[in-house]
Amino acid sequence: MDEKKLEELVSNMDDRIRMHDYSKEQLLLLIEDYVTINFQGMKYQTREAILNMICDAVNYYDIGKDLNWESIIAIREDLEDDLKEYVDEIISMHHN
Repeated sequence: MDEKKLEELVSNMDDRIRMHDYSKEQLLLLIEDYVTINFQGMKYQTREAILNMICDAVNYYDIGKDLNWESIIAIREDLEDDLKEYVDEIISMHHN
């Protein structure tokens, strides 16, 4: 999939997350799909959009206890420092 389309899809998903348009189960499956794709092969902007969407999902749906944390932590290792902050925020929301 072309990254421009992927960014549009992620933006649309983020809007739907804010409107509580997904079930928790749907959202968990979608997030797992996003964190298991080739994150490093994407542009910075695309990775940032995906991480922002995951932050919103955890915030709006309280799904932190159900996330696959191994996948989340695995992508953190290869991110730029400022993108690691998104993962740190996801982790802190889960622990609050």
